[in-house]
Amino acid sequence: MLRKPPVFEVLRNLKFVKISDTRKFATREYEALKPKKYKMVRTKKVKSTGRFGVKYGLRVKEKIRLVEEKQRKKQVCPFCSKPSLKRVASSGIWKCKKCGKKFASNAYYV
Repeated sequence: MLRKPPVFEVLRNLKFVKISDTRKFATREYEALKPKKYKMVRTKKVKSTGRFGVKYGLRVKEKIRLVEEKQRKKQVCPFCSKPSLKRVASSGIWKCKKCGKKFASNAYYV
């Protein structure tokens, strides 16, 4: 019966050792044995909606991205012209932190 070379036995025990520490052992075999970590690809076109992956299509993700970009910007109060608006309720009620005015507007942006 063929016996595996001792490098594989050593590498089997070194699951959590850095690659730099295993240079004296066969690093190629070690890299082949360790689990691969998949990294998400950069999202140039869809930006923040890249979290949805390949689902829903480009057009839908583009529309969501446009709404989210407007929503995440600092909203300017129409009364005092300062970027201090906060959405109070989920249905589009806004309140200014500076002047204290409370008013209704769009659901996601003013």
